Amino acid sequence: MYSDANRWEQLILSHMSNLRILDIQYDNIIIDNHNGNQVISNTPIDNFTSSFWIKRRIIPLKQLTKLVVESNPLPLTKLIELLRCTPHIHTLVLKSMSLYGVNYNSIQQNQSFQLVSNTNTITNVTCNGECTLEKLQILVALFSRIQHLTTKLYANNLESCVRFLLEKTNQNTNHLCLLSLLSAYKIWYTRLRTLIESETLLDDYMLKMIDWNLYLWWQH
Repeated sequence: MYSDANRWEQLILSHMSNLRILDIQYDNIIIDNHNGNQVISNTPIDNFTSSFWIKRRIIPLKQLTKLVVESNPLPLTKLIELLRCTPHIHTLVLKSMSLYGVNYNSIQQNQSFQLVSNTNTITNVTCNGECTLEKLQILVALFSRIQHLTTKLYANNLESCVRFLLEKTNQNTNHLCLLSLLSAYKIWYTRLRTLIESETLLDDYMLKMIDWNLYLWWQH
């Protein structure tokens, strides 16, 4: 039943006309006749790409490429669970993220964290809530392929956070080339330029203030 696309079509037409996202995890349990062990295999469900699904814009989570999470705040553990179900996301937008009960060093030993970190292909991350240095450390460890980061920073953490992101020894930011700081103060332009020049953090870069947002582009 669960992998039968035709039966799902009838069910949706009859009872769930407003459905837009369908997530099915299907495990097929097979008994090994040689030793009696149970073997669980994940059976691909390829029949959910017919015109019925396309016309109604109903897609499995595994086909999503952009994820916008409005939950406020979203616990990191819940985010990791969600990302395990959406392996093809390349753009992630978070209203805010909670690190309650999470330690930077210990979370990196978590198997789910390691799995998502090694397999996700997210390159564009927006976190509309204020980021601390610890939150940035976790974000770039989780999204090591990140190219564009949009976030807010606290004024007293500006230099330490930007320094961390631009460190040449930081393997998790090798692909990062655009930092967008939302709701920035105009004095931050001078503070960032002074930081970059005095510590030679970047050779080829552009810093620009547009309205109340500060943008930093650079080449590796």
